Amino acid sequence: MTSARILVLFVVLGVFLEAVGVFDYLVDFAGSGVTIPILGFGKSLAEGAIIGAQESGLLGVFTGGLTKTAGGIAAAVGFAYLFAMIFDARTKKNM
Repeated sequence: MTSARILVLFVVLGVFLEAVGVFDYLVDFAGSGVTIPILGFGKSLAEGAIIGAQESGLLGVFTGGLTKTAGGIAAAVGFAYLFAMIFDARTKKNM
């Protein structure tokens, strides 16, 4: 499996666990290890979509997840830009 597929798998797993209501029980049992950034991001997307659907209906399903995770997305984009300005990208040399 490629790393991109594993990333998608963990995000979807976090969404699924939140949608069926198991995520909070898992956090109580396993502690903060379950809330690793990828699973936690999926949980936040699902939680935001659920809250958005309750408040705004169908449009809230699409906007709620982004509203809930906007801070994390903005931080990731900001830090990526900062590090791109500081460091020079190079390809690996074959040995």
